[in-house]
Amino acid sequence: MPDASSLPETDDARPAFARLLADLAARGALDRADPLAGGILAGLRALAQRTLGPSWRRHHLGDGPVAAAPLCAPTPAAVQTAYGQLLALAVAWDKDGQPQLTPRPFARQQAGAYYTPPALITLLLDWAGVDAGTRALIDPACGPGAFLLAAQQRMPADRLYGIDVDPCAVACARVALALRLRADGAPAPDLTDRIVCADALLDDRAWAALTPAGPAAPGFDAIVGNPPWERAKLQQVEWLAAHDPGFRGLDAGQRKQRLATLAAADTPLWRAFDAERRRRAAYAARLRARYPEACGGDANLYAGFAALADARIAPDGRAALLVPSGIAADRGTHGLVRRLASAGRLAAFLDFENRGPGRTQPGTRFFPGVDGRFRFAALCLTGRAGRVRRSRLAFALSDPGDLGNARPLTLSPRALATLNPATGGLAMPRCRADAALALRLHRRWPPLVDRRGPAPVHAFPARYRRMFDLTNDAQHFQPWPRADGDAWPLYEGKMVQAFDHRAASVVTHAGNLKRPAQPRRTTEAERADPAFRPTPRFGVAADQARWPDGLDWAIALKHVTSPSNARTVIAAAVPPCAAANSLPLLLPADDDPAAVEAYRRTAPLLLANLNAQVLDWLARGKLQGQNLNLYILEQLPVIPPGAYPADAAAHVRAALKQLCHTSYDLNGFARDLGHPGPPVAWCPSARAQARHALDALYRKLYALDARQSVRVVKHFRVTTQN
Repeated sequence: MPDASSLPETDDARPAFARLLADLAARGALDRADPLAGGILAGLRALAQRTLGPSWRRHHLGDGPVAAAPLCAPTPAAVQTAYGQLLALAVAWDKDGQPQLTPRPFARQQAGAYYTPPALITLLLDWAGVDAGTRALIDPACGPGAFLLAAQQRMPADRLYGIDVDPCAVACARVALALRLRADGAPAPDLTDRIVCADALLDDRAWAALTPAGPAAPGFDAIVGNPPWERAKLQQVEWLAAHDPGFRGLDAGQRKQRLATLAAADTPLWRAFDAERRRRAAYAARLRARYPEACGGDANLYAGFAALADARIAPDGRAALLVPSGIAADRGTHGLVRRLASAGRLAAFLDFENRGPGRTQPGTRFFPGVDGRFRFAALCLTGRAGRVRRSRLAFALSDPGDLGNARPLTLSPRALATLNPATGGLAMPRCRADAALALRLHRRWPPLVDRRGPAPVHAFPARYRRMFDLTNDAQHFQPWPRADGDAWPLYEGKMVQAFDHRAASVVTHAGNLKRPAQPRRTTEAERADPAFRPTPRFGVAADQARWPDGLDWAIALKHVTSPSNARTVIAAAVPPCAAANSLPLLLPADDDPAAVEAYRRTAPLLLANLNAQVLDWLARGKLQGQNLNLYILEQLPVIPPGAYPADAAAHVRAALKQLCHTSYDLNGFARDLGHPGPPVAWCPSARAQARHALDALYRKLYALDARQSVRVVKHFRVTTQN
């Protein structure tokens, strides 16, 4: 996330920039291949010409066109603010061939450029130990230089270094830092060998040239920054919507069909899209090869920068980066985090909710363009000579000032490994008492799947399965109103809630650029009808949907969730159906009759356990993003079937009859519970009582004492209030 500004965007740079573009176009000096970048650079040259001199301008910004007027006021804040505003624009040409500024959808998201609040910059500089004694500091994704300007207030400017892949950002950083030094009475510095345009992740030559005092020197003892939070692979929705409005509001299948039409016609848009897709795929492959511990799967850029900091930091140095909190537990990054934690080099992990600094600025977000539920963290590493005995952790912070009110939790590498036994990633307990309780539960009860030995050990005879991918399998889907008579409904995650497979139907809002398919909540009248079934978006031909013989139901899990929701793990019993990747299933371990019978006998207990408050509390300590991935699910401690007393198992089955058997399509589930008969009438108060009773039962089964029970229950009360 390169910093678009270190100060809030106030003055509007766009009108002046529009005039600047018109003047350049009239003089034939505007680069039509990239008019936005050309205009920004021309405006910066004009600013540097007036304030820093023609020689400095030519040396740092080149001999390209110089605008008639400067880009902005001659202050570092104005330079960074202008860059941040103009980044979200595109240059179009009117019928007279004159340049016009237009909004560019998803520009910030694609560039990963957002305004970083000064409080977060200060936090990272503090944790990196930046002061007058720092030998050399580098921001490897410096953007227009916010971190460099802040660091200049603590240490000599000739020890500051920056790299960025965007030449406009590099130009802004050079001009902003030079203006700051001139304002302090210093001469305009030569920054050409200290703030450079390169790809910090892959360009070894740039690092060799920047390393202080040559490659044999100790290197950088401070690495700081807010690198891009984007994935390396092309994000199709954003790219296509930005280049062709016709793609806006299309679902995955429609988008795939439109792309196929463009490909068949070999249109310029298709060629541009295909070239960019191939370029990004090749780049992602290079990242995976360079950083295998951090860039598995989709190869997130921020994970690459974390691995880069690990590799480039001096033995006695410290690195502090702002990254999505998912780095602590994501499948593609847990190798890096596990190694750093086990080696004692994870100095701190300070997790924030993007909802913002609620104490000092209620209702604001740190990053306004990002979902308020999103979580990010200050990841603080030591060099190889600066190991720590315990990592300092803090979670769900709303303000950097919160760290002064509550001392961060400290955990040893052994404790961290216990909380996530399969991956070694970070769990996220909020305090020492939470950590102690989570450790106790992990040590007493087995994970759903234990992969620490030579072969996986399953606590229940069940396997995880994703049936259909909404994008890759779109060719199998039929719009439900026009689906074949024997087509199976395609259930999606948005259609279910805990113990409720009829929570919502799916309706499509064609005008929505993202998530055009939205849930329509089932009405009370519909719930009261045991014959009612929710309306899906798609159907799947019967011969395409594979379901185990002899099984009348299965456990379904919502894949998309959040640790800030009322519940994080949401499971339901569903009748035979096709299921999208947003609703993975837990099916019998095998297709043979014995495996199906074992599943029918034990899986009801697993369904109740998955929706239990205690397990949900544990899941919140592992989930940093918004997806309940398999590797997270498998690490959750569960009560195995053999640990249920007979009366407890009977209680669970009776409660499941009340909660799940509200429609005819789950008659088979009721029979497997041992409670056949007609469906139970939908009654919200009776359902609430049944869920409260199950939560209390599982607190007893997990052997929580009174104080621990209060801790778990209180957590959910606070979440509901928030």
